Amino acid sequence: MGEYSIARDEAVEAAILDVLKNYGEVHSLESLHQLVTRNLRRHHPRAVVSPERVRRRAALMEGVRFQVEKRRSGREARRCYVCGGQLEPFETIDVYGKRTPSGRRCRDCGFRIEKRGYLPRRYRFYLG
Repeated sequence: MGEYSIARDEAVEAAILDVLKNYGEVHSLESLHQLVTRNLRRHHPRAVVSPERVRRRAALMEGVRFQVEKRRSGREARRCYVCGGQLEPFETIDVYGKRTPSGRRCRDCGFRIEKRGYLPRRYRFYLG
C-alpha cells in the first residue's frame, strides 16, 4: 500500500481558492473535491482530503459562497449539513408584526433549513 499524508487546513483552503479562481464556480461537491485533490497533489503528491472536509473548509472560508439545492426527506437535521455546526431556530415577522417560526439556521456558516424534512441534494460553490 502507498503512503499518504493528510493535507493541512491552510493547503486545503489555498487549493479551494485556486480552483474557484480558475473555474469561477463549481456545481457539485464531488467536482470540487476532485479539483481540490488534483490541485493539492501538484504540490504534495501524497496529499489526501475527504469530500466532507473540503465542504466544511469551503463553507467556513471568507469570500467563498455556496448554495444548496435541497430534496425532501423524512429526517430532521440535528446539525448543519454543510459545516456540522449547531442549528438554532429563526423566526420571520409577517406584515402584522406576528413572529412565526420559519426554520433553523447554522451559527457558523449561516446555512438555513426553511422547512422540516429537507436534505442537501447538490452544492454549488463560488467566490463572492
